Amino acid sequence: MDNPISPGDIEIMRQHLEGLRGLFEHVDRAELHATVMERFGQIAEHATGTAALLPLRPDHHVALPTPTPRRHYLLPPPPGSQQRAERLLAGEALLTNNGRITSTPQAKTIAIRALAERMRSSTPELVLASMGLHIGNDMADHLGDGQYVLVPHNELYPSMGADVLHLRELDPDNPRHATDKVVPMDSPEADALVRMLAVSELMGGVVLRVQQQRACPRPTAGDP
Repeated sequence: MDNPISPGDIEIMRQHLEGLRGLFEHVDRAELHATVMERFGQIAEHATGTAALLPLRPDHHVALPTPTPRRHYLLPPPPGSQQRAERLLAGEALLTNNGRITSTPQAKTIAIRALAERMRSSTPELVLASMGLHIGNDMADHLGDGQYVLVPHNELYPSMGADVLHLRELDPDNPRHATDKVVPMDSPEADALVRMLAVSELMGGVVLRVQQQRACPRPTAGDP
């Protein structure tokens, strides 16, 4: 919450608190001083005052900002109630698009396609930003070249990856290389598929980063 402390007063208070560091270290409580400074930093971030308060008399009244009321959410209906059952059905209908989505890969493909269509970055920009497991230089270099095709790894869920092959590399005995299975790199479908692959790669990178942060949380004040 914002407070009426001015920047000048913040600096004076910070200097006084910093001057107490030696005392905390003398009693072997340096970590407590670090915690105090961390909390003071949070106060400093919300200091919005313009007039100095320290020279004023102790009995001077300071008007604090009106706190913003918090939004309170209603508790869910009790288990076993008719209202609870209706809400569960409504939630399931939203998640599955009234039963049309029946698997996680299908849901991921729909979400990735929607994101790819709404991304404002150009396709080359998305490719450069998502270089990784399923996106390589060949996909960027040959986009728009009719001598190359994309061969999806999974026909139903194409965002799972695709190979870039020259026309002479196609194997007529391979069902995945059939004319109706490959996507020419100079077609609009290829541009859309490359965008989906790029978005899928970016989303995978975000998920991996979140998992790493959860596995190795940042140390807090006072940790050894």
